[in-house]
Amino acid sequence: MEWAAAAILGLVALGFGRMTWLRNGDYRGALPLWNQTVLMRPDNAIARANFADALVAAGRSAEGIAQYEAALRLRPRYAEAHADLASALRKSGRLEDAMAHYEASLEINPREPLVQNDLGTMLLNEGRLPEACAHFEAAVRFGPEWAVSHYNLGLALAQEGRLQEAAESYAQSLRLDPARAEAANELGTALAALGRLQEAKEALGQALRIRADYAEAENNLGVVLASEGRLTEAASRFERALSLRSDYAEAQRNLEAARARQGGPGEGRGP
Repeated sequence: MEWAAAAILGLVALGFGRMTWLRNGDYRGALPLWNQTVLMRPDNAIARANFADALVAAGRSAEGIAQYEAALRLRPRYAEAHADLASALRKSGRLEDAMAHYEASLEINPREPLVQNDLGTMLLNEGRLPEACAHFEAAVRFGPEWAVSHYNLGLALAQEGRLQEAAESYAQSLRLDPARAEAANELGTALAALGRLQEAKEALGQALRIRADYAEAENNLGVVLASEGRLTEAASRFERALSLRSDYAEAQRNLEAARARQGGPGEGRGP
């Protein structure tokens, strides 16, 4: 019997660009400030890029994109403006244009870890695994303190079947950010696939301590328990996963398989 673990590929995590200063409604004050600055200094690329930041933060993406483009006409080798324009284009669904501007930003400044990470996420979503791995590896090389890049590198490595390396990347992500439940879950999944079941259970237990309502981690822990023949405990985990996500098809299939192996729907079920 093959048990259905949650897919190794989790949600790729994006980094944070230059716009992080625009929080908690700060754009309301920034918009008139940078609008006035652009009117007074229309040839100032930095002013236009900052105005663009404020426009995008205010939900006025099309106007923000136009201001980033104006900034780049004034200063074509403005790495940050390329990166922020790429982010705005990606969110607007213009993925090919976004990728081109991420690449332009990195051509100017290849040592920016979060741009490496964000381009890597786009490549990973397109299934371009070797290229994604290369960018995530650059991200962790230039920004070893960023847990998000280690996590994403783990996702790409796992999809390539490089599970030992993936497990190491997830573990490093967790060391840097012990509250990252998805890293603990993916670590547990990778360790289980490597046959390191006790370590897998510990990692999945950590994921559930971080996030008690994590249906995928409950299902994955059930898979590990089932592979050990602990069907009653496994069934209890699958039931818990279904109580958290009633449409969770993998957990439903796993529960049915566990019950069948127990000898019937009511035999040996956990609480």
